[in-house]
Amino acid sequence: MTNELLPVVTAAVRQAGARLLSRYSTEARPSTFDELVAAVQANDAAVADLLRPALTAALPGSRWEEDEHATGPMPAGDWWVVDPVGGNVNAVHGMTDWNIGVALVRDGSPALAVLYMPLTDEMFTAAAGEGALLNGVPLKVSKKTDLTAALAGTGQARPTRDPAAAAGAGAAIAAMMRSALYVRASVPVTHELAQLAAGRMDVLWQFDNVRSHIGPLLLAREAGATITHLDGTSWQIAGGPYLAAAPGLHAAALAALRAMPSTPDWRSTAESALGEAALGESGLGEAGLGESGLGEAGLGESGLGEAGRGEAASKVEGPVSVKEAVHVDAVVNEATGERAASDEGPLAARKVA
Repeated sequence: MTNELLPVVTAAVRQAGARLLSRYSTEARPSTFDELVAAVQANDAAVADLLRPALTAALPGSRWEEDEHATGPMPAGDWWVVDPVGGNVNAVHGMTDWNIGVALVRDGSPALAVLYMPLTDEMFTAAAGEGALLNGVPLKVSKKTDLTAALAGTGQARPTRDPAAAAGAGAAIAAMMRSALYVRASVPVTHELAQLAAGRMDVLWQFDNVRSHIGPLLLAREAGATITHLDGTSWQIAGGPYLAAAPGLHAAALAALRAMPSTPDWRSTAESALGEAALGESGLGEAGLGESGLGEAGLGESGLGEAGRGEAASKVEGPVSVKEAVHVDAVVNEATGERAASDEGPLAARKVA
């Protein structure tokens, strides 16, 4: 049944890709926050308006996940999880790392995945238990066994200004830099997961276990990746931060992350913001490293951010965190300090990832 859906899904996704290509320009440069949000929302709508009717018609009784950045367990039944433009913020700035992602979740487990990169015409597909393909050719993850030769990566699923998230993410990047050959901090994470499945990258860790990652994680798993949470347990949709890696590298990569320095500065920041339990047994923890992966405050213009400058975690009076903004349906324009209301909730900035 799932394999029978793949041709229908890939055809619809390819059509959506053509629509996006007609909108895409390497010369695109939004000059204001409002222009950026409008461009992102228009791209999302162009894809979702095409895929939603096509996918729900292809599988009668299936439902549509409204928030690709949601977390936690999914209800029973068939659910389409669509990331209309993974890396949308890249696309609207004329960059090339963006894609269209579709996953089918059946009774709480990933059943099918399609990820399409229109600019390179690369169509990644997977069905649970059936392996992963790139343009019809079987995929296999890297055969590396030496972490010092590995290309590792991480990213953020959505914007944040949370100092605890920034401090934890920065510490994790620093820890991996001491072990791997190179560490990429990039968006979209879905792009990196597809590259992992293709053997082009070797290690990927992420602190946001969000809906849009479900399909690419299935791709990686079906290509042979070992995927666990940071406590070593098998990855689950409802779980927290995760590590996906080539089998020969997973143990060393997990050890590298667990060796992340737990200095009083960042640990106290995280504890004050999120509580001791959030840091977890591994010293990484689900909430302790935040909802963002790479907080913009942590890697911002100064390269240090609020936590790096030693400012108190409770004193975040500028740009709001994503957690706060999700509830107020607004985001702060960092350049002006003004609050810009979102045209469609829960958060315009959530859609720029």
